[in-house]
Amino acid sequence: MLQYKVVAAFLNDAESTAKKNEIVQIIAELIKKMDKKEIKKGIYLLKGRTDADYKTEPLGIAESLVIKTLSLLSGETESEVEAQYHKTGDLGTVAEFLCKKKRQNVLFSETLTIDKVYSNFKQISTSSGKNSQNLKIKYLLDLLSSAEPLEAKYIVRTVIGKLRLGMADMILINAIAKAFIENSEEYHYVERGYNLTMDIGYVSEVLASEGINGLKKIEPEPGIPIRVMLAERAETIEEIVTHIKLPAVVEYKYDGLRLQMHLSNGNVYLYSRGGDIVTEQYPEIVEAVKKEFKTIKNMIVDGELVPVDAKTGKLMPFQQISRRRGRKYDILETSENIPVQYFVFDILYYNDQSYIDKPFAERRKVVLDLFDNMNDKLKHVNGIIASSIEEIYTFFENAVNDNCEGVMVKSISDGSVYDAGARGWLWIKYKKDYTAGLSDTVDLVIVGAFFGHGKRSNLYGAFLLACYNKENGTFETACKVGTGFNDEDLMKFTELMNKYLINYKDEHVISKIETDVWFLPEVVIEVTGAEITVSPNHTCGSSDSSGSGFAIRFPRYTGRLREDKRAVDATTTEEIVKMYGKQ
Repeated sequence: MLQYKVVAAFLNDAESTAKKNEIVQIIAELIKKMDKKEIKKGIYLLKGRTDADYKTEPLGIAESLVIKTLSLLSGETESEVEAQYHKTGDLGTVAEFLCKKKRQNVLFSETLTIDKVYSNFKQISTSSGKNSQNLKIKYLLDLLSSAEPLEAKYIVRTVIGKLRLGMADMILINAIAKAFIENSEEYHYVERGYNLTMDIGYVSEVLASEGINGLKKIEPEPGIPIRVMLAERAETIEEIVTHIKLPAVVEYKYDGLRLQMHLSNGNVYLYSRGGDIVTEQYPEIVEAVKKEFKTIKNMIVDGELVPVDAKTGKLMPFQQISRRRGRKYDILETSENIPVQYFVFDILYYNDQSYIDKPFAERRKVVLDLFDNMNDKLKHVNGIIASSIEEIYTFFENAVNDNCEGVMVKSISDGSVYDAGARGWLWIKYKKDYTAGLSDTVDLVIVGAFFGHGKRSNLYGAFLLACYNKENGTFETACKVGTGFNDEDLMKFTELMNKYLINYKDEHVISKIETDVWFLPEVVIEVTGAEITVSPNHTCGSSDSSGSGFAIRFPRYTGRLREDKRAVDATTTEEIVKMYGKQ
């Protein structure tokens, strides 16, 4: 079994460079040293998790518990440990220093391995109940008592969710591919495996044990969420037809919650686009699926959950459905007050057969057959096959009149597969927002905040927002937004963001702007604006720290908190650069 000090040494080397290719090479060399039986656990540790993305959250135990543990380890008071933390801004560095001078007397210590560290992390992540805090301290102290200084640094960083290697999924995917695959043209099978399972640990285990042929066998499986296919944007319908040949399918683009529904042997699972399980929040959808599909063995469909007016049945804005997300109590009452409908627009798996590689025209036929004449909870998306620009424009106007965001135009060519996790020109969205101001709303990550003034002085009055650079796993600032929030919003966001408060700028946030406070890049909100402009103050798309970047001009919060998106699912740097180029 690989000793953890080897892992720590490689992580230390990776930290010493900002070059993506060098980091990939370092992590690839580390992966090569892992035994086939431990590689799954090793990959989870590099992501700061103990299981697949959709099964667990990052470890992220409270910093106060780590400070208490380091106090027990070193004999220093918690105040002294906290003072060192404020001085360095990194609890990992504090752990490394204190480990050098620890006075915790132990009868024996053991050599730490990947298996031992993972095992204790698993115990930490699953500890719950009244005694959970003491148990977390116990398992962490057990590790740190045996740890060498460098091991302590990365154990602490991982356990508080600050290792951050997991933010750059593509770095880890490329490293796994580089470690096991000689032909770079086959690297994409690793990403495909991850997109179909949302479990990079499992993918690495398959690759290590079965090679590239094992990856090729990975197919969708009911009960395991698939990363959703995404659409490109177009400024005009005329532009759309330069990418998609007519005739094409045109569908309503609903203002709702992207939801993946899985049916497996009578069990129903509902997943958000980020892979979060949300089944319990929508019992009426679960009941409707079980009622309508008693004879179907298994199925995976993609669709949009949309709130409707309880009295009129008309479609309602997304903000209504957000009132139901995350609720643990009064679910039946809220389902009556805020009813929803599930509009299905694609099928990925049906009766033991994968459909992701079949043309969209074939997939759509199955959807229309299965979800035609359904009850008021399950419907297929409203759509047509259009042969002209005029038909698309007419259908777009109908969609807007029916309270939709706009339309989706989809290719029905032979190559129109369901490309999980990818954004491409097989699907193109055209929204009513495009007719005025910014060509589309953007989903940005809150990375910092500024206190308000007057009666808002105890609240955050404005937020620094960033896009996600997929290539290097960083968050680049794109605007400062304070418009669109009412007093209730600011109270809610102050409470929410304090959960992610840190006393330093996260190492993956690239910013020239100093804020009053910094946050872990976790929360995503939707923003609109007048246009995208070149800015010397923001880093989105900037090639270096001194160059100008791109920024949203006159940004405004739309009122939509994107609880369904992880930070890495936010609008990317590449997308904003493309939007600027189209202006």
